[in-house]
Amino acid sequence: MKNKTEERIFCAAETTIPLPPMDIYETTDMLIFDIDLPGVDLQDMSIKVYDEIVVIEGIRTKLSIDNRRFLCMERINETFRRMIKLPVRVNTASATAVYKDGVITLSFPKIKDRVFQIRIEKE
Repeated sequence: MKNKTEERIFCAAETTIPLPPMDIYETTDMLIFDIDLPGVDLQDMSIKVYDEIVVIEGIRTKLSIDNRRFLCMERINETFRRMIKLPVRVNTASATAVYKDGVITLSFPKIKDRVFQIRIEKE
């Protein structure tokens, strides 16, 4: 029987990073999510916004296993869902998503805070 050290020669130790991993950053005018989704077909995923929550969900397509003997298998077949509260005010109706090289770049234009002066009248 192999001990834990022997089993991890090729594979990394388990992590608690939520899937899919992403970076969230802002520019002066935009809020941007870079979402890593290699090996996921576009028809197997969706991105939705409910109020102030972005929901990214989908399924990784099945890997062909055939007659292979895996020494390490980190790319598992599973469904995923990630929910993130929007950290700044954005226009969700004008969001765009572009998929390139296994990364989705989701961009939201920021909403500029507007201050309206209210005139006070004397009664």
